[in-house]
Amino acid sequence: MTTSSIRRQMKNIVNNY
Repeated sequence: MTTSSIRRQMKNIVNNY
């Protein structure tokens, strides 16, 4: 998993909340 993937997932989670 690259840092970009993690950042993308974090952004998605934040958007979900």
